[in-house]
Amino acid sequence: MEEEEAEDADRRQRQEELGRPRTPRLPSLGVGVDLFTDAKHPPQYAQSAELLDALNSRLLLLSNQFESFITLTTSLQAQHDAAQSTILNLQAKVVELEDRVKTVGSGVACARSDLWSGPGWPRRARNGRGKQNRST
Repeated sequence: MEEEEAEDADRRQRQEELGRPRTPRLPSLGVGVDLFTDAKHPPQYAQSAELLDALNSRLLLLSNQFESFITLTTSLQAQHDAAQSTILNLQAKVVELEDRVKTVGSGVACARSDLWSGPGWPRRARNGRGKQNRST
């Protein structure tokens, strides 16, 4: 142990002679030292508590906003699904009505063509005109 101290002393003397800066020891860098019990670093509980309270309230606010966002997103998704279902139902009804119009339209066209073509069509036409003339 005495040899180590002597070596350290020799090393320090040589460093001073050469003018090199000394390498700091770990305890002077704060390693292994409790900062809260060190006289150079007094505890700052008030600032830490205020900071933690501010961070905690901000975190709570963001958490509430996130939950609201999730609820809103879920609601919008449900509304979107309902709207899509309504659109599909309406499209199916439009197709069905278009088919009915085509069917009824072709049936009316057939009835009109039967009325004006075929045997006796001039008689039917005269009877229709004659009735109109009598009523007026």
